This record gives sequence, structure tokens and C-alpha cells, in this order.
Amino acid sequence: MSLGTKLASFTAALIFSGSTFAQDVVCPDLGEIQKIGINKASIVDRNYYIGYATNHYNTDSNWSFAIGPVNAHSENETIERTNDILSKMTGIGVPDSYNNDVICFYESGERDVLAIAITGSYEISPMKLKQLIYKAH
Repeated sequence: MSLGTKLASFTAALIFSGSTFAQDVVCPDLGEIQKIGINKASIVDRNYYIGYATNHYNTDSNWSFAIGPVNAHSENETIERTNDILSKMTGIGVPDSYNNDVICFYESGERDVLAIAITGSYEISPMKLKQLIYKAH
């Protein structure tokens, strides 16, 4: 199964599992996310990284926004690449839920690359972001 098919299946499963919950959720505004940008990166697998940032954006909740996986050779390259992807993104977040967390999906404009904002009862860790990416594989 290709990475694209796996990502699509994962996204569909999340959408179908929590669509009623998501009706009252306000996703972070993409313009606010773009103002903050991506300032951290973490390796997911050999030469695949996620770029992320944590902020309240335009909401009362703490959110982590992540883009990935991207093929890169370092954290600095990942931050550059994910900020480039982020700068070209348009649209709004589509809210859903997963394991009691709120997740907002954004269209990254890149094949096989997820763009998500996630909040929960804790500050998101790079490990949690990696788990979400691995769920898609």
C-alpha cells in the first residue's frame, strides 16, 4: 500500500470517527499559524521529519501545528521545507477528534504530506506527533 493510500485511509478513519464531536470546535486560523511559522523539527524515520510549532494561535487552547512527513537531511532543512509548504497553504482547518484530542486537518498542497493542528489535555510532544504520522503508515 502506498504512503498516499495509507494517509488517505488514516484521514478518512479520523473523519468518520469523530465528525459529530467536531461541530463545536474552532480550528486555528491558517493566517495565524502562518504568522508563527514552524520553529521545531523531529525525525520520524530515516530522512523523514515533521516540522511543528506550539501556540494558542487565535484560540483559548494550546495547539500544536505539524507538517510532515517531509524528506530532509536535518532539522534545519525540515524547518525550511515545512515553512515553505506552510507559506503556500490556503483554506481553513477541518476539525475532528481522535483519542479525546481535537485535530484540525489542513490541505498541505503536497502529496503524502499531512498538515494538522492538535490539542488535548496536555502540551503535545514530538512523540505524539510521530505517533499520528505512524498511524498513517
